[in-house]
Amino acid sequence: MGTFDESFGEELSKLAQIVETIDNSFLKKGDVTLNIKLTERDFVYLTQKLGNSSEDKRCTISIENVNFIFSRM
Repeated sequence: MGTFDESFGEELSKLAQIVETIDNSFLKKGDVTLNIKLTERDFVYLTQKLGNSSEDKRCTISIENVNFIFSRM
């Protein structure tokens, strides 16, 4: 189970790296929204890790001025 949680933490770190890249660009002056479509399996995994209902239509992770909106394909 530790590997499962570590891999999710690694994925969050990758999102933080994206935020850092955006912060170093002209986009840093405003809010940024990224829409990401996931497979059913990946969406359920994400909602479970965040403690959300897998019945939700979308899930948002906000880091600084960047909103990552995940939805099902």
